[in-house]
This record gives sequence, C-alpha cells and structure tokens, in this order.
Amino acid sequence: MEPEIWATKSHTTPEYKIHGTLLKQIVAPDIVLQLVPYQAINLLCAVAKGESPKWLQRYCPALGAVLNLYRQLSTPIPIEVQKVAGWLARRAYDVYSRLAQHDPAPCDSSLPQGNWKETGTVYGSPAVRKRRFYSKLRGDTLRVLDRGEDEAAGDCNKFYKTYSKHSLTGGIFVVWCTHSICLGFHSIPLAEGRNDVFSAIYTRFPSAPKVIIYDFACQLAVYCFVREARYFHNTRFLIDEMHAHDHSRCGQACFASNVMQFDDDIRAANTSAAECGNKGMKRIRKSVSFMNYEHAVIYTKTFLDIWNRNIMRRMAKV
Repeated sequence: MEPEIWATKSHTTPEYKIHGTLLKQIVAPDIVLQLVPYQAINLLCAVAKGESPKWLQRYCPALGAVLNLYRQLSTPIPIEVQKVAGWLARRAYDVYSRLAQHDPAPCDSSLPQGNWKETGTVYGSPAVRKRRFYSKLRGDTLRVLDRGEDEAAGDCNKFYKTYSKHSLTGGIFVVWCTHSICLGFHSIPLAEGRNDVFSAIYTRFPSAPKVIIYDFACQLAVYCFVREARYFHNTRFLIDEMHAHDHSRCGQACFASNVMQFDDDIRAANTSAAECGNKGMKRIRKSVSFMNYEHAVIYTKTFLDIWNRNIMRRMAKV
C-alpha cells in the first residue's frame, strides 16, 4: 500500500519546503533508481524502522535533508516519513531486481582492437568486452543503432528540443574526466545519442564509474539500467550545473547541484569539464571538415594528445 502524506505547514516554513522538495522528486518522471540509488536501499530500510542513518543524504539528498531537519529539531522521525522511506526502498529494490537479470559480459583481453585510423575509435584503454544487443528491447539492433534511431524524447523537454526537433549531424564523441583530460573518443555518423555513452563506458571500463556527468543523464540512466543494471548498479548519473536549468520536467535527483549539498566529492568536481573540452574541440572543427576520414581521425587524435599534455603540465604547476 502506498503511503499518504499531508502538507499541513505554512508554505514559508522550512519544513514545508524540505518536504515539498522530496515530494516533487518522488512524483518526477525519472526512474526510481535516480532518487534511490542501489546503495541507499538498505539505508532507507533502516529509516523505515525509525533509525537515522548518518550517510543517507550522500546517496539520497532529498530524504537526507528531511532526516537532518528532524535531527536538528531533536524530534523522532514521523511515522509518515518512515512509511515513505520503506515504500521507496521496496520500490527501488523491485525495479532493480526486475532489471538485473544478467551479469555484465566478462572481460576479454583477446578482443581484436582494429585499426584506429579506420574505425575512428581511440581510447586510452583497449576494449574489454563487446556491446551486447538486447533482443527483448525493441530497436536495440545493429541496424537501428547504426542509423542513430535508438533515441526517444521521453519526458525530458530539453532532450526533445535538442535532438528530436533538429536534424543534428554527427561528429566526434569525447569522454572527459573532471580535469578536462580526454580519456578517448570515437566518430559518430549521426547525432550523438545515449548509445554512444553507454557503449564507450561498457566496452572500455571493467567496472562502471561511480559518477557519470552528462547533459542528458536523466535519459541516460534509464538507457543504462534497462540494459546493464548490475554493471551500473553503483553508478550515479548526474546532469551538470550548466544544463540543469533546461530540464524543467525532470526530477532534481539527477541534478549535480542537488547532490553537491551533501557530497564533497561532487562539490569539488568540475561538472562542466566536458563543456570546457568540447569548446576546445571547436578549434579544429573547420579544419577537420575539409579532410578525408582518415586524416580527420589522425588530426583529432594529435590535437587531443597535445591538449592532454598541456592540461597535465598545467596541473603539475599547481
């Protein structure tokens, strides 16, 4: 049975605002694993028993803020909040259990890597596994992915405005660390899509990163969890501060600015590192447009090698 919550406080009280933020994130159209990451499920079960876990706010800032409120007021957690926590924990566990039907493909060091000048794929680490195709998902086929037809606007209005309404062409997809160092890139024939991020991470990283910052993280989270829930079960998908304001229909659980309130690591990270790097890539856009495919790939790799070298030298001086 779903819990019921009544808002009886004045709209101007801190209690109303904090509880209102939690309610807005609960009713948001995002996957529940955005609001309640896998690591927070057991912590929410503890809240349902009346306990107040110390690190819950790191994984679930909205509910953590509610607990902090009652901790500051030196009052026990209301039974309504306990019921909400228990319901969210059960819901998150149910969704994860339904999605986590298989383990990620094992790492294989014998995979053929191919000639990067021909494939247009250059990463600092070799491919460790192949991308699977998921027969139960309509449209997850090689033909569809090659044509860039895997995208759907969903409930994200920014996603719709950026991709669905405009026929964007392809280019280079680059993976950046939070220091704006390029970890690798690959060429894309059509508009950038969620599969580019998913495939780059899944095939190159033995274990999924703990945090992926992407301007369409709201859509990327669903895409990744539906395909490889066990691989991404410890991953947080966050929208950088620069792009968050356009996601008016998305829940703030996937906003980096929301997580920063209680996570020092995210607060210290440059969430706009990819934007800084992509802005630098504009320097070679015109030159590359006049080159054939192989020359464009070589030129891009050379530019990014020099870019990384300059960033590392700058960091060494700090």
